[in-house]
Amino acid sequence: MTEQKQQYAYVGVDPIVLFGRLIVLAKRGPDAKTGPGVWHTPGTVVRIGQNMESAMCSRVREKTGLVVRPLCDTMQQSFVRFYDDLQRINEYGDIALSFLSRVVGGEMWPGEHIAEVKAFRPDELSSLHIGFDHAQILKDGIARLRDLGEID
Repeated sequence: MTEQKQQYAYVGVDPIVLFGRLIVLAKRGPDAKTGPGVWHTPGTVVRIGQNMESAMCSRVREKTGLVVRPLCDTMQQSFVRFYDDLQRINEYGDIALSFLSRVVGGEMWPGEHIAEVKAFRPDELSSLHIGFDHAQILKDGIARLRDLGEID
């Protein structure tokens, strides 16, 4: 039986997770279906029964052990931008919306299919092997964090 090609793009959320003045990233484990060994923002697709905030918060907790909330009072105020270029849609099957979030609890540990979770200074990110289009997502999120005075 052949697998049918996906006909529609999913909606994803790729949060920028702020831990103090550091950015939290997850490193995919060797068993990950896509991008084994790459660092990424701990995002997900939005499932039926979830809104963007609940998808973001639950997935960050599953992947990193950390409890997050939107950085600003609302998700709309925490919005960075959306990513919908055709390469992303064709390769990963989704469009993504990025939001700023802040760690409010939990304990950092790697979840399923995650090899490592770590918080980095923004100037350390350029030395990492960042997967997918997350380097651009991080660049945009860091610029917004700087505009808000959250990081230097």
